[in-house]
Amino acid sequence: KYGYYGKTEWGMSCEEVEAVSGENYILSEDGHTGYDNIDDYDGMKGVDAFIVYEFRGKKLYQVSVSLTNGSESSYSDASILQKYEKLFDDLYDKTNTVDLEGYWETEKSVVEINKIVNGYISIDYQDINEVDR
Repeated sequence: KYGYYGKTEWGMSCEEVEAVSGENYILSEDGHTGYDNIDDYDGMKGVDAFIVYEFRGKKLYQVSVSLTNGSESSYSDASILQKYEKLFDDLYDKTNTVDLEGYWETEKSVVEINKIVNGYISIDYQDINEVDR
């Protein structure tokens, strides 16, 4: 509803994000960035995710999910994009889709999905108060 990633919310501390993240979560030494990786993301065999949590003033303001569609995957890039575009359309009721790129605004967030290159898709979640306009 609000455009948060997973169980996170904007303004969470590094420790709070770690508590709701996967077992592979690590925090950078400077405390500005957290990282996680998930194999077979969202139940999609062969699609792996690298997740970057960004903190400003020790508070979460952005999450980037980079999906890698590996050779062992049975999914096309287009089917992955369509899956998330439909999910976000259903959740957020707003879309401005142009050439397989999606954009959604909620009360609290901006969510964007983009195909970067073949086999690589990014989903970005950002605190709406932190978006450069």
